[in-house]
Amino acid sequence: MGQCCSGPAPTASSCTVLFFPDAKMPCRNYLQGTVCRRKNCAYAHTRTSLVALLQVLRSAKKSLYVCVYTITCNEIAEELVRAKKRGVQVCVITDDELVDALGSDIRMLKQARIPVKIDKGRKAYMHHKFCIVDEKILLNGSFNWTRNGVLGNNENIVITRDAKLCQTFQAEYNRMWKASSPCEGRRVLHEQNRSSVRSACSGSCRLARDAAPQERACPGPDGMQGLQSVPTPCGGGGRNGIESAIDICSFAGQIPVGGCVAGW
Repeated sequence: MGQCCSGPAPTASSCTVLFFPDAKMPCRNYLQGTVCRRKNCAYAHTRTSLVALLQVLRSAKKSLYVCVYTITCNEIAEELVRAKKRGVQVCVITDDELVDALGSDIRMLKQARIPVKIDKGRKAYMHHKFCIVDEKILLNGSFNWTRNGVLGNNENIVITRDAKLCQTFQAEYNRMWKASSPCEGRRVLHEQNRSSVRSACSGSCRLARDAAPQERACPGPDGMQGLQSVPTPCGGGGRNGIESAIDICSFAGQIPVGGCVAGW
């Protein structure tokens, strides 16, 4: 227990393959490199396929260009947020239909001021699952960035440093970025939480439909202008079950992306 999973991306060969499902989700103590003191911890303390994926994302120094159908695996979303905080340029393209689905981590990414674009207006799915790390490592395969993808499905990720493949996928990412639409936050309150919100707030905070007056403009990185919500008296700025579906974050303007991806 308590072994550190941190380390560089696999370098033994130009191509590595990860297979899913994993038997268990990784222990957060293990991911953080600290000792797990829980007796009979039910989580993994070894280098699983998810841990290997997180290591590659953690190795990013300059950029992470993500193009995936959906993201519901919190461990992956949190790794993207950490990358953003340490100065890595993180950009995400995803399918429009699942942006506000229950369990989606897109809201977390937008709150971290990670630019997100969607295939708005298309009847077909944006069904890619690839990521380009520092423009020199490609992750591509069937793996959905979801908890069920980690624990349930038979999936794969091929990790390669092939320069030609990386360039080809980068060109496709650039094309899709220009063709996609900004992901604007939606004020969505799931039906199952409406009564909980009313009883918990007891009139001390506004419901999602009244959130607009509480928004205030705030400058984001790269000259981006966003909207930031003011916490309500009941602490509605947290990430709990009651308010997890309320999203009043939206972005506009031009986002310069690494000299490769442009046109927000």
